[in-house]
Amino acid sequence: MINTTETLATRLKTARKARGYSQDKLEELSGVNRNYIAKIECGNVANPAEKYIKDLARVVKVSAEFLTHGIINTDTIEFEDRRILMRLKGLPEHRRQKYRDAINALLDTA
Repeated sequence: MINTTETLATRLKTARKARGYSQDKLEELSGVNRNYIAKIECGNVANPAEKYIKDLARVVKVSAEFLTHGIINTDTIEFEDRRILMRLKGLPEHRRQKYRDAINALLDTA
């Protein structure tokens, strides 16, 4: 599945925040320079090195494919989460967006 409304920048920032990590903490755990992380999250790095993407993905617990292309491997998603995704998939786009917004708001406060 490819989410065309998000970029590497937004996917990394969302995944980082979902883990409750600051950019400094992500640097500490991944070994990727904080300034480079900030540039990626601002969309100022067109093609980040694959090694950095893999290091960042490992720490925020998503796949490198998800970060770079928005591709989700459903084989790695827990059953209950997959069930929720399938239910969302059946909703009209405007309702899916409301759920995405609500989930993102919850993750931002976590």
